Amino acid sequence: MTQHDQDAAKTHGAQSAETQPEAGHSEASKPEGVRPELVSALFTEQIDFRQVAGGSTRIDLTGVYFSVPVSGFPASLEPHLVTLIRAPQGCDGNVSLTVDFVDEAGEQIASSRQDFFVEPGRFGYRLIKGSLSWDGPGTIEARCSIAGSNQVITVPLSAVVAQTGYQAPAPPTAPPAP
Repeated sequence: MTQHDQDAAKTHGAQSAETQPEAGHSEASKPEGVRPELVSALFTEQIDFRQVAGGSTRIDLTGVYFSVPVSGFPASLEPHLVTLIRAPQGCDGNVSLTVDFVDEAGEQIASSRQDFFVEPGRFGYRLIKGSLSWDGPGTIEARCSIAGSNQVITVPLSAVVAQTGYQAPAPPTAPPAP
């Protein structure tokens, strides 16, 4: 991603503007293959952007996780889900992102819908803050989709009983020698 891509991602990712498809460009009239696409969705502690040589941008996701230790139940959490969206050339750039949070019984317990614009040929992102509750250990799935597409990305988040006295090993400071 170039600096322009980064700026577009930040600009379009930081707001949730209501947009309508351009006249004559409904979801149904778009030719197949020119709809916005979900690239990725992950629960993460932090997202950062940085420039690298040559004008390309890197997206750094820190603390990606699929489970959360909980000291007691019932438990309520507000995890952050990062979604990356690609708008291919030829699409109108209007995105309607839906994230449904579904428990193990298949019941929808929360939902988020965001309408926004991603410049065609670019990437954008959205942060979705879920307000989720567990009565006991279990998994809630974030089911991410874009209107007009059959694509669904499912990201599980499990609440697990926190282990007392457990200390995670420190990560290595350098890769092991060959």
